[in-house]
Amino acid sequence: MQIVVSYDDPGAIRAVVAELIGIGVNHVVLSLPTPYPQGVARWLVDEIIEPVDGRRPDADAAHPHLTA
Repeated sequence: MQIVVSYDDPGAIRAVVAELIGIGVNHVVLSLPTPYPQGVARWLVDEIIEPVDGRRPDADAAHPHLTA
């Protein structure tokens, strides 16, 4: 499933991603629209990926290659 990220409303994107994971979707592509703000990759991790991933009981084991 592909989701276009809104830079203005990360909470809405977090909610959609969390809902998808909750219903069993195991592959989500977050599409970043251009122009890319400076530091967009860190923003994506901090605002969307880590908050959603941190809700999972196996979050530490799920992505051992990702570090903050």
